[in-house]
Amino acid sequence: LRWLRARAHAELTQSEQAITEFDAVAEAGHALSPWATLAAARLALDGQGTERRLALLANLPHDFPGAWDATVLRARAGLTNADRSRAREALGRAIAHAPRGADSTAAELVYAGELVRSEFAADQEAAFRIYRRLGVAQPATAVGRQASSAEAELLAAWPEDRRALHRELSPTEQLDL
Repeated sequence: LRWLRARAHAELTQSEQAITEFDAVAEAGHALSPWATLAAARLALDGQGTERRLALLANLPHDFPGAWDATVLRARAGLTNADRSRAREALGRAIAHAPRGADSTAAELVYAGELVRSEFAADQEAAFRIYRRLGVAQPATAVGRQASSAEAELLAAWPEDRRALHRELSPTEQLDL
């Protein structure tokens, strides 16, 4: 019942109540405990006790079906810390090693957003390729629209000679889609 209450609170955007209920399930040693740990950490990512939650996520079993989501969440949390470059690398590794069938699109958007902030042109171009791939592959989804919008903003910020190189899909990009 606590799991259901937690889910109801989360859907009603009552984060504090949901976290309390998820924490109770997580501490109960129930079969849903790892999922409750993950859900509470998602809700509390930017709030109090983030370090404790990240430690709990790190201790989840490796064979837990949500382990990859926990890895991405830990990497995203690291982006709020001072050492953004290490967190960006961790998020990139998590995406690269995503289990087959895992939906990494949200994590890829976060990763691309971090790459855009880089001072290096190669990082910005990598972000552009991620945005373009997601936007073309999923045009009718929220992720696809967000990626297309970010791609257009990035393209508009570049000098004309650089923009000209990326306006059209290259043959390699067409094959990758």
